[in-house]
Amino acid sequence: MRGRRLGAWVLLVLLLAALVPPPEAEAVNVRLVIGMSGEMAPLQYLDGEGEPAGVHRELLDAFVENSEDSIRCVLLPDDAACRRALLAGEVDVVLTSSLRGEPELAAWTTEPLLTVALCAISDARRAGEEDYSGKVAVFEYGTVKYAYLDKLDIGSYLAVGSQEQVLQAVESGRADLAVGPQDCLLYLLETGGRADDYTIVRSYLGELSYALTVRPGDTVTLRYLGSRLVRLRTSGRYDEIYNRWAALWTQDDGAVQARMVRGLLAALGAAVLVVLVFAGFSSVLKRQLRRMTQALHDTNDQLARQLDKARRESATQQRIIDSAAQSILLFEPEGRITMLNRTAARIAGGDAIGRSILDIPPFSQITRPFLGAGDRAESLPQNQVFRVQREGEAPALLKCTLVPLPGEGDGLMLSAEDITEEEGRKQQIFEAEKITAINRLVAGVAHEIRNPLMTIRTFASMIQEERGDEEFQAAFHEIVPKEVDRINDLVNRFINYAKPSSAQPAVADAAALVRECLYLTDPVARQSPIRFDTRLEAGLLIRVSEGQLKQVLINVIINGIEAMERRLKQEDSARRLTMAIRAQGQGERAVISVRDEGVGMTPEELERCRTPYFTTKPEGIGLGLCVSNDLVRLNGGTMTIESEPGAYTLIQIAFAREEVQ
Repeated sequence: MRGRRLGAWVLLVLLLAALVPPPEAEAVNVRLVIGMSGEMAPLQYLDGEGEPAGVHRELLDAFVENSEDSIRCVLLPDDAACRRALLAGEVDVVLTSSLRGEPELAAWTTEPLLTVALCAISDARRAGEEDYSGKVAVFEYGTVKYAYLDKLDIGSYLAVGSQEQVLQAVESGRADLAVGPQDCLLYLLETGGRADDYTIVRSYLGELSYALTVRPGDTVTLRYLGSRLVRLRTSGRYDEIYNRWAALWTQDDGAVQARMVRGLLAALGAAVLVVLVFAGFSSVLKRQLRRMTQALHDTNDQLARQLDKARRESATQQRIIDSAAQSILLFEPEGRITMLNRTAARIAGGDAIGRSILDIPPFSQITRPFLGAGDRAESLPQNQVFRVQREGEAPALLKCTLVPLPGEGDGLMLSAEDITEEEGRKQQIFEAEKITAINRLVAGVAHEIRNPLMTIRTFASMIQEERGDEEFQAAFHEIVPKEVDRINDLVNRFINYAKPSSAQPAVADAAALVRECLYLTDPVARQSPIRFDTRLEAGLLIRVSEGQLKQVLINVIINGIEAMERRLKQEDSARRLTMAIRAQGQGERAVISVRDEGVGMTPEELERCRTPYFTTKPEGIGLGLCVSNDLVRLNGGTMTIESEPGAYTLIQIAFAREEVQ
């Protein structure tokens, strides 16, 4: 009898031991590489040194505080790139907003690291407006579920590539509402000095959650991340990090209190979860049986609801695509079109599903070089401007993006936006800006013409007296025609600059273009104690619109001269300042640089100097650098600007180098 009792007790102890999990072993010297999905300031972005930074980075760093473990973060283009890198073993963990919804990865995803509310903002002048029918909403692709957008009852939608582009679309009038993560939009508005110009019209449309996903089967890393997340939330460090970042975009006491309450509730929820987990192990088998039974009863209802939701989202998505102003096409690797929206259908002349994209201009001109490049996403154009020609129509400018569809060999998506009218307006603005430069050049040209005129006048006054002097006659015939040619050349160059410029690109000599600009601006510089130091490499060929590049260079040079004049005036000095101008090859690129010794710019001014209507000049209108930057990009180049207050400004313009024929 005693033996049977002893055996029963042993069996009971073994059963309890099986039900209670062993204490979690602390990982020793864990080394993790975590891929983060896309730039989304302030959550995650690259800092000035090219390193990942932001709220997510600091939260992940807090995981390994006071330990021997380490986490290294890398920024990847998007969720699809994170998924590929994770499954290929290039990273150990990814932080995304969408993978937790994929069936094969949901079980290997932690609870959200951070959840932010989605909101809608508009121009402050629309405060109180509730009817958005007929209006346009803009959002970053992949950040907003289409079901959330139905809450706005909006007329049409516009999808763009970043939160900054979302705000730019509202600022330019292309959209009426900006929809996105509230923290991100407020951060960009606050740091850009635009917070007072906008108001939140819908504070909550839904949520965007970021969670950590490990490779399927990696239970050790999943358990490690889960325990670190619980520890971080219950320690107070989570709220400390978030609130410190939140102070950058809000000083509202009510908002701070709301975040504190949200943090306390999150900590309380985590604590309750921990208590329930450890308190409930004694009845784990019973609870598991109950959950399994309930799951079987609910499966059909859940599937029905998910199917209905998927249908609604699909219908909303199709409505957004069809109402988009840009052309959107999906096509297979060999070019067969599988879907296109109404805008693309109008260009294609009707429903083109099943046809080859290579048979439909202008899409054929854009996609032909990239067919078969779906597995090389880095080679695909992103917001690249193409100049296309359709039969019987004027040339058009299309800003295009090609994106590989999810899954190997699934083809590509083309998004093409017609920016012909927009670029035309910019050119008109620049022509108006050019008038300001012409007014400055006129004084220098007039001064330059006066010298040869004085020479001619002197000879003319001596003709009567010296007409028999052979030496005088020889000098007259040699010098006067040269002076006349000099005047004629100067006037012709000035007239050519004042003419509206052609946008047609052609191969040009970079050094010759710079010399043309210096010929016109040198008289302006010589009116002040300013000299040019030029080094121009011969045979440096680029493909550009000569007229547009001349406009850009003269604008940059005139800006530099005026900046140096302001510095001399501030210092009450007559010392000589130098503008260094270079045209040189750097590998496969040709770089034209202009460095002045003017007043320079502060970091805040440097950040905003290419923003429309921002200027540091008392009489400027703030469009010169903005339009110059756009014209450089339109010609396939890049413009970089460096500056130091009271010291210098350096502007470098780079283009692809053309081969010498």
